[in-house]
Amino acid sequence: MQIPQNAKILFDKKTIQRRIGEVAIQAREFCLASGGEDVEIIWLAEGARFFAEAILSRINLNVKARSVKVSSYHNGTKSSGEVKIFGGIEGAVAPRVLLIDDILDTGLTAKTVIEKLREGGAREIKTCFLLNKISKNGGEPKADFECFEIPDKYVFGCGMDYKGFFRELEDLMFIE
Repeated sequence: MQIPQNAKILFDKKTIQRRIGEVAIQAREFCLASGGEDVEIIWLAEGARFFAEAILSRINLNVKARSVKVSSYHNGTKSSGEVKIFGGIEGAVAPRVLLIDDILDTGLTAKTVIEKLREGGAREIKTCFLLNKISKNGGEPKADFECFEIPDKYVFGCGMDYKGFFRELEDLMFIE
């Protein structure tokens, strides 16, 4: 599959990496606030893998980290309005959680996962997003750490796919 003709670069690799470094400093401070022992980092698969790996490598702390597979797109380019959690968020959840996701779009996925984390015992949850479509989610839930606020466009690259392809792109693309 070829990149769609109407796709354009929103942010290039260099800009993305610089901003991830800045956000990682903030995330590291959250993890260090309690010595890192009562913190768990949970990132949402598949889209947040690229971002989570970049954040985790820059945090450079020995903290518990795991992924949870979550989907609200179901291979489309618009949210289905239904959040599916595959494999659940069962198991011991630390009192403090850093939740990492690729994009805060409608806010539905983040709200659903935050609710499940609270049910699992998390007392303090900080959210960390690569992208925030604040015009679409109205600031709910609040992004504690974010790299970029973006317009309501379909984006891919940096771990996010377009019809199952292009997760490996290092530039962030959008469809006009």
